[in-house]
Amino acid sequence: MPDLKKIALFGGIYNNYLALAALFQDAQKRGASHIYFLGDVGGFGPHPNRSLALLRELPILSMAGNYDISIGHHLS
Repeated sequence: MPDLKKIALFGGIYNNYLALAALFQDAQKRGASHIYFLGDVGGFGPHPNRSLALLRELPILSMAGNYDISIGHHLS
């Protein structure tokens, strides 16, 4: 049987940095070898810079979501 690895996938945190921290801890506890963020970091939370700063600190591979692209290209 091949050596299977656990990964964690998530997206749409919308500035909920507390949920992001909890998600990261849970993924590590469950043995995820890689964690992938599928986008939509910004939006609605009270501390917009905390989620982005946390994503930069943690070993999480990230991509832009539709909200992130819209804001980055002034489409909204």
